[in-house]
Amino acid sequence: MPMTLAVSRRALGVDSLVVGCAFLSSEEDAVAIVKEALAAGVVEFDVAPLYGKGVMEKRLGKAIGALPESEAARVRVTTKAGRLLREQVHNDFS
Repeated sequence: MPMTLAVSRRALGVDSLVVGCAFLSSEEDAVAIVKEALAAGVVEFDVAPLYGKGVMEKRLGKAIGALPESEAARVRVTTKAGRLLREQVHNDFS
């Protein structure tokens, strides 16, 4: 089970927090992390095709898809552009 997000933005002196999704160990953990983040007011998640060769994007997508529509609508996902996963990583900034 993920650690509780008990630290406030005010205590950290920042305007917003982003959950990094490079290491979502399972779909179940991804769901729990997304739900806990939303409960703590954190709505932004960072992911990339290179995180687990696309696995983390899929896990994050399934976690968001498991939320009620009103909760899923609050989520913002940032990702990296310009790198495509095929058999190897290819740069394509078109």
